[in-house]
Amino acid sequence: NTTKLGLQELPDATIYNETKAENKLDLAWKLRLLMCVDAKPTIISSEGLGLIAVGSQGGDCCIANSAGKALSRLNVNGKVEGEMSLLERKLNRDEVQKYILYVCSYDTQYPPDGNPQRFGYVNAFEMESTGGLKRLWQYALNGEIKNKPVVFSLLQYHRIVAGSYNGTIIYLDAITGKLLDKLGNGSLGGAIHADPIVIVEESQMKARAIVASSTWIGKVSCLCLDKESINVLWQIEISSPIYSTPVSDADSNVIFIFAIDGSMRLIDASNGKECWVKFIAKRPIFSSGCFVRTRDKTTIVFGSHDGFIRCVNIDGGIEWTFNTNAAILSTPLAVDNFKRLIIPTSAGAIYSLSSDTGLEDKEPLQLDGEIFSSPCAGISHCEGTEIYVGCRDSCIYKIRV
Repeated sequence: NTTKLGLQELPDATIYNETKAENKLDLAWKLRLLMCVDAKPTIISSEGLGLIAVGSQGGDCCIANSAGKALSRLNVNGKVEGEMSLLERKLNRDEVQKYILYVCSYDTQYPPDGNPQRFGYVNAFEMESTGGLKRLWQYALNGEIKNKPVVFSLLQYHRIVAGSYNGTIIYLDAITGKLLDKLGNGSLGGAIHADPIVIVEESQMKARAIVASSTWIGKVSCLCLDKESINVLWQIEISSPIYSTPVSDADSNVIFIFAIDGSMRLIDASNGKECWVKFIAKRPIFSSGCFVRTRDKTTIVFGSHDGFIRCVNIDGGIEWTFNTNAAILSTPLAVDNFKRLIIPTSAGAIYSLSSDTGLEDKEPLQLDGEIFSSPCAGISHCEGTEIYVGCRDSCIYKIRV
């Protein structure tokens, strides 16, 4: 039972022999963490580092290299469910690089009066190029934080936005952890599960954040972020919880919204006007959308609890469907210049599909647990693409495509 192990007792990676079979996804290695790995791994590729960062429901954070060696491990308060974020800074004129890694976590505490108290944390760590981690600061608030801390820059100012289950958006200085502003008290529609998305203006003077609530109000808010404050630009209500991270197409200034009622909406990002709504899935949608862009067209691919992967065009028309026979919570990943899609399912199977036809181009790979984590792509080379994904068997896996 890995929950009884300490960080120092966790085993080294299990290395698998390479099969090089053309019709199969190839397991490279798996590395164990303390508990279920539901978070999407983060690839740190700057300056040729080639590192992978991920956290688990056991509250442990791990930095590993592409060979599966754990370079550092440490604990944060509670559980980690969201993806990490990285900030790269130039320290001086000689352009010495500094890396700061951010991760949100949450826990429940039980005081003597018996009423549980739920807390969320934003944690910041200085990361060395060797993968070592040093704690910098932690910001805590009432209400769990299960999403990704979104890091961005306005000119020379580095900022963080994160959402809480108490319905609050917090706006932090990414260097010091100081709270600059917050917005909540019911104004955003309640609990926030999905990652906020941030769109920085070309001038870098302001940014817009899209925030969605996971209550039955289903409120979507567009917020204006300047150097130190948050203001509401527009809001809409769709009367269905939203657990899926909205998807922005900056080229056409639109946002795609997926909801628990099986609906997909196209929203005008400038004013919140609903362009169209389609009730496409027969079960809830937790998966976010993945753009597939070719010369001829742009489509968006997503999964749902009914087990289907759907490819939809920008007018809401279905291009193709594929039935995995298991709920899909992960966001699909497009690789090989958008030619191939990697689809994990809650049954632990990972599918490889042609993005053009939706047909299988390799045999599914079966892991030893459910998969809630979304996959991410590492380095692509002549031997294929490296894929990383977490699993509920308490491991992160590297897969060769």
